Amino acid sequence: MKGLSGVRQLLRSRDLDLVQQGLELLRAGDDPSAWGTLLDGVSYSGCFEDGSSEAAFGGPYRGPNALYAITQLLGHAQPDWVQNVTRLDLRKGLLVSIEGLSHLPSLKQLHVHGAGPFLELEGEFPSLDLVLLERPVGLSNIDWLLGAPRLRRLELHHLPGLDLGLALSVEELVVKDWSLQNLEPLTSMSRLRRLELKTPAVRSLEPLLDLNLEEVHIGRLDLDSSALEDSGVRVLR
Repeated sequence: MKGLSGVRQLLRSRDLDLVQQGLELLRAGDDPSAWGTLLDGVSYSGCFEDGSSEAAFGGPYRGPNALYAITQLLGHAQPDWVQNVTRLDLRKGLLVSIEGLSHLPSLKQLHVHGAGPFLELEGEFPSLDLVLLERPVGLSNIDWLLGAPRLRRLELHHLPGLDLGLALSVEELVVKDWSLQNLEPLTSMSRLRRLELKTPAVRSLEPLLDLNLEEVHIGRLDLDSSALEDSGVRVLR
């Protein structure tokens, strides 16, 4: 196998094909410890006031493919500190692998702000509790959230054309999308209790009657909410 210094250079490349080449060299090698060695200098930043921790994904890996390379290394090396990563905040310009993120077994909060492009592979997220997706690049579906059985709160900001007809376990949903017109797909989320809408194109709240909602925040939407209120739902404007 090519020396580890050479593999590290491939993994640091801004060319995804070269990063993939480095990973293939590692897979073909006979040194399981190499994956961990290549994580030297990558750590997590410590605890926040709420007790969560996030990864400081920098060190020797920077650029658009850094997150992808690191999460692939994590999947094989499983260093002790990876168990402590409970929060991840991704900004634009990073290649995001759903499968790679699932290598963070204690991940509870995922915030995405324009990050991408996304590799939409399957993953399991046993601890994920809160997800905020704001203008993610190249994300065409959220099917991977079906692998998050403990997901409690989901915020979707400006994801036009996204299929929301999934049986997600969420109890709280925030949707900010100027193109969403029909709320019918949301009825698949049978555990939904609180909903906040900033969706000026929506024309009717009637589909929400099929849910056991406790509270709906409709902001400035000029829609008839009397049927919801009559059913016992608290409607906030």
